[in-house]
Amino acid sequence: MSEEVISTKITSVNYLSEEGTIKDSITFVAATETYSNDSDETVDADVKLSYKETRSYTWSSQSSKPAVPITIETNLPVIVNEKVELVGLFKGPCQWGQPMEYPNQIDVKYKIKVPPSGKVTVNLNVTTVECDVPFHYTRIDNLGDGEEKKYEMEDGTYHCVMDSFSFNYE
Repeated sequence: MSEEVISTKITSVNYLSEEGTIKDSITFVAATETYSNDSDETVDADVKLSYKETRSYTWSSQSSKPAVPITIETNLPVIVNEKVELVGLFKGPCQWGQPMEYPNQIDVKYKIKVPPSGKVTVNLNVTTVECDVPFHYTRIDNLGDGEEKKYEMEDGTYHCVMDSFSFNYE
């Protein structure tokens, strides 16, 4: 019989959201657009702002450091109104202990009113936030002989880096 682990599956992930910590918040202006109005009447205008966002997710633990392919099926903890909430579903390969980055092009249209003979500048403000959320999970190791070994684990840490957006204009 072979005890060699050929793959690992992570299931039954239970995030301890109330124990999650939000940290390292950084806010910056990601894009700016100015619209000028040379007419004698107020003008409605669409301002388009773009930004390339990168979200990063990392699952890790002290006891599980598999050197084999891993799949995971779980909800994603994200930060909503300065609280950790579970949304969406991630199902697929995971690089345990390594950040998985997902770039995303953000294009936003913002409607403004520009006064006569005036101008309005719109800023796309981005706040990048990091959070850590502990979790419990089931690790299923698939062995070379076709057998499975199941372990109930309580030492997981989920780390994410994500952006939130707001606008201001002057």
